[in-house]
Amino acid sequence: TGEKPAQPALTARERELAAKVPVAVDSVKAFLAGRSRLVLPPTLHGLMAYEALNFANGANSYLDIYEAVAAEAAFAGNWYYGTVNLEDIAKYLDSAQKAGIMTLK
Repeated sequence: TGEKPAQPALTARERELAAKVPVAVDSVKAFLAGRSRLVLPPTLHGLMAYEALNFANGANSYLDIYEAVAAEAAFAGNWYYGTVNLEDIAKYLDSAQKAGIMTLK
């Protein structure tokens, strides 16, 4: 039609998570000490959880991290990495914050 499609509206939860920007702690010692306190949601594949931590660079929000990790999982196939959902990523990143290996900007 020659018209640009409208941007999809974010839900209230997506807006909330788009405002949370995690950044890893500077100390390797603190990261290694806190890593054992991470809580992996039962439906989140371990490699996808690892990738979520990799995307937490102080520039990506929880929503950005979810979208990146979900895209990786979808590319490989849900049969391999499972389905990544927003709440699992949020819970995992919250647990990283509680474990002391991340802070919010």
